[in-house]
Formats: sequence, C-alpha cells, structure tokens
Amino acid sequence: MRQFDVSLSNRRSTPKSCYVYWRYSAVSSFILHQQESCGWDFTTDFATMPSKTRLYFKGSQMPKYERQAYGLKIQQNSHPDIKRIRKATGVPNIHGNKVWKSSLLVMDYLKEYPPQITRNKKKLKVLEIGCGWGLSGIYCAKVFDAKVTGLDADETVFPYMEHHAIINDVDVATWKCRYEKVRKADLEAFDLVIGADICFWDEMVDPLYNLVRRASKVPGLRVVLADPGRPTFTAMAEKCSAKLGAFLEPWSVPHPENASGWIMDLDPNWVED
Repeated sequence: MRQFDVSLSNRRSTPKSCYVYWRYSAVSSFILHQQESCGWDFTTDFATMPSKTRLYFKGSQMPKYERQAYGLKIQQNSHPDIKRIRKATGVPNIHGNKVWKSSLLVMDYLKEYPPQITRNKKKLKVLEIGCGWGLSGIYCAKVFDAKVTGLDADETVFPYMEHHAIINDVDVATWKCRYEKVRKADLEAFDLVIGADICFWDEMVDPLYNLVRRASKVPGLRVVLADPGRPTFTAMAEKCSAKLGAFLEPWSVPHPENASGWIMDLDPNWVED
C-alpha cells in the first residue's frame, strides 16, 4: 500500500488533513482505508463517494486515474468524473472510449511545428476530425488560443470532450458529422485540420483521402494526422504523399508518454530552409 497526505472536506465540516491508504482492488475500484487518527469512519469505493466529498492529494504522487501531458489534465476511464459521464451518456460506439496515444503525437508534433493563422487574422481555427475525447483539439485551444471544433460521427463522445475542455479551462464546439460528409466549403472556415487514430478500417481509407484532397484545394489549409502505423493509415497517407505532396514521417514521444507512430502533414505554408 502507498500513503498519501490528503484533505477531506464536505458541506458539514471544515477541511481536515489525515492519511489514507489506497489499493487497487480486483474489481478495479479504488478502496480508501482511513486512519483512526483522522476522526472519519469510512471505507468506501472511490467511485461511489458522495458528490460533496472531495479528496485533495498533496505531493508528487497521484493516483493513476488522472495525469498531465503537454500542459493538459487528462482523466482516465477509472476517474469518478468519467464514470459518471459514462453512466449518464453511455459508452461511445466507434472506439471513442478513451484517449488514444496518437493524440500525444499530434500535440508533440504541433509543439515542434506550430500552426499558422491563415484565415481570420485574429484567431486560429482548428477542426479535429474523429475527435473522440478531443484532447488534440483541446491542446490547440490551450496552447495556441485556437477556436476549436470537434467533429465525430458518434455524439456520445462529446460529453467527454466538453468535460476535458472544462477541466483545462478552454471552450470547444462540437459537430456531429462523418468526415466524408465534410465539404470544401466547410473546410474554408479553418486554418488547421487535425486527427489521431481515425483510419483503422479498410473502408476509411478512401473517404479520409478524399477529405484530405478536398482540404488541399483550400488555400492555406493545413492537415496534420497521426496514427500508430496501421496499414490502413499508411495506404491513405502514402497516397496523399504521392498525389497531394503531403509529408509522411515517423514520430515518437519519449517516456513517460511512450507513444510512437507516423505523422502525415499536408502543409501548403511550409517553406524549405
């Protein structure tokens, strides 16, 4: 067991500090065991703790239901907030059930090669296609002060994206749509289109290529896509490289994220040094 210094509070008492122990049980829930010196009498499943109770963990050690990457707070499926959203709205249908690691590739790549404003000179506008929980878009809102729209065919993912936007102090818009339905006229509103882990079935290859092709006809519009290296994505990206002039290169993020894969970047604003 590991020991944490925490503050416990609810509406009936003032905050008090004590030590609690936690362990990960066989039923995949955090169990808290309170020391007698704390003055509280409970042993409870963390997910069912009353909503007015809050636990504030002090120090560098944090339970694994929340982490930070690229300046963002990212909650895991085991987090009580995520469990509440899942209970209220259901489980997303098209693999939008978690934060996929390719999102971190997009963040890291854009950190290295930041986007440019090409439309509205006042604010960067970003469209994240197949957004899922939308962390790549939220990163753009947080770091580049972008106006972000998350597009997904499954509207069940939007509460997860909106929740992560709230805890990261940004605003996002959502758009229920399949990316093959996105028109050139729609794309003209954006400076950047991003996507991560969105080409995992054979039937996605041609629709995604066609979307990138439509984007290539919009002056100044950049497209950045990431994938761990599925054959479907490789086929799509190589076609974009051969016919549209997109870059395709391996990309990796070191420990503690440990993500690796491929980035496809169609950047009409890129100028060779």
